Amino acid sequence: MICDELIKETVLDELKKQGAHVCTPQEKIQLERTIQTPRRTLNTKIVGKAAVKIAEMAGFTVPSNTRALVAYADGVGPDYPISREKLSPTLAFYVVKDWREGCAKCIEILNFGGLGHTLSVHTNDEEVVRQFALRKPAFRICVNTSAALGAVGYTTNLFPSMTLGCGAAGGNITSDNISPLHLINLKRVAYGVRELAAPAASKTAAVHAAAAGGRRAIEELVDQWLGARTTAGNPAPVAASPPAAPPLSSYKDLEPPRPQVEKTETKPVGFVCEEDVRAAVLANSKMPGPSIRRLIMTPNTTTRVSCIRA
Repeated sequence: MICDELIKETVLDELKKQGAHVCTPQEKIQLERTIQTPRRTLNTKIVGKAAVKIAEMAGFTVPSNTRALVAYADGVGPDYPISREKLSPTLAFYVVKDWREGCAKCIEILNFGGLGHTLSVHTNDEEVVRQFALRKPAFRICVNTSAALGAVGYTTNLFPSMTLGCGAAGGNITSDNISPLHLINLKRVAYGVRELAAPAASKTAAVHAAAAGGRRAIEELVDQWLGARTTAGNPAPVAASPPAAPPLSSYKDLEPPRPQVEKTETKPVGFVCEEDVRAAVLANSKMPGPSIRRLIMTPNTTTRVSCIRA
């Protein structure tokens, strides 16, 4: 609940008349500990419970006729448990300077939890209604009526429904109140109303025509292309067939002889620095590095050393 400071006392008096209990600062702390778990998730034990029962769970008592628990709120987010969706008769109460600040606070709350759902505004200024409708990321804007009952169509002309779409903002396929109309499959018969414009002739028309003519047409097209690459009066020489390879006695005959490499003993170095790596790269030579257990590298040479060792 977001209230203009000019009517704060009037609103609080009306809340109390309607059976709301305004929590003290200490009661608010106890209530928030009950609303949210240490893992910052909603405490499901309060869902659907009466205000008197929730107050008892929080460790304080309220009159037996209490219908809702109201607590002053400052911020929005997981650090302010009273600002989250609670699915219970527990209300956060914000006080703002004017409707513009209230508009910004509404957007902040919807972004925290409730994108695309419902908002209710109580005002006699149509411009305020217009601005709230245009700016708020909610698809049901109830005016001068209850958000809970107006959204489901009980006090408004919205389609009666207990399943409310939140649109793309809320990850839904629709922003409507879901009704039987959403379960009907519509079959559509569509007549052609305009002719398809013929595409302009392209350079690939001959290729498509050849493809339509079958294999013979494709062969002729290939012959024409090859003929165009041959100089007139000077046909391309025909390559002679290579001599037949001698029969192989086994697949091992395919392996080329391995060159004999003289093994040389290299002594690993104890330390490799960037300058050593740079010199080895410029000389295009291998550099025997230290053993893995004794390998020491400066941070800037690690990648280049790995490449050289590979």
